[in-house]
Amino acid sequence: MHIQALATEKVTPESNLFDVLASALAEAPPEKSILAVTSKIISITEGSLVPMDAVPSKDELVYREADKYIPREKISGRHVIHTQKNGLLTSSAGIDASNGDGYFILWPKNAHDTAWSIRTWLCKNYSLTDVGVLITDSRSMPLRRGAIGVTLGFAGIDPLKDYRKAKDIFGRPFVSEVANVADGLSASAVLAMGEGAEQTPLALITDVPQVTFSEKNLERAGTADSFTIPIDEDIFNIFWKNAPWEDGGI
Repeated sequence: MHIQALATEKVTPESNLFDVLASALAEAPPEKSILAVTSKIISITEGSLVPMDAVPSKDELVYREADKYIPREKISGRHVIHTQKNGLLTSSAGIDASNGDGYFILWPKNAHDTAWSIRTWLCKNYSLTDVGVLITDSRSMPLRRGAIGVTLGFAGIDPLKDYRKAKDIFGRPFVSEVANVADGLSASAVLAMGEGAEQTPLALITDVPQVTFSEKNLERAGTADSFTIPIDEDIFNIFWKNAPWEDGGI
């Protein structure tokens, strides 16, 4: 697998996302490649921004944007606000101030729809058939230092690889093994793109193993094979089911 981080012009609220993509892609991506796009440039170009002086505090903005949250005063050390947002456990509802130039940057309005729009644009402009798109962000992991890439939206690929009908090298059937392809690719792409001032918010992933390309929407929302799992069905639910969650959107 090869990952090439792509530099862009400085992205501002006046920038057009597809102009940014076109200027970064010097030539047509090859078939069976995947374009990873950091969610930040999507949020900036679509206007998912809040001026820092427009809200009393970032905490209040987090409580408004989160689906659920644990108030800061109830968290040991009060270092972060734990939140649930769009099926993910993350800190601060994904809100970021870095590289925001006076704005709080929110998550994209609908990362999955944007991923499909980008895929449609790639297919039309570069005459591609099998191409994938990932909308990425980064988040912390329990019991690990540092941030790691994660998928907010995807298009053109199956985000999972199901081994449950296969057998291991000794002939034993897999019972529950399903590989998370999308997040694995996003983690690799975010590592290549960087987390600071690199100004490489895109990454082109080629020669990708273990990926099935598809023109179908494989989000599978609400099904037993969905990419995201309802929190009450998650195997780690025991660690936070009794946490003092409060409903967001205040």
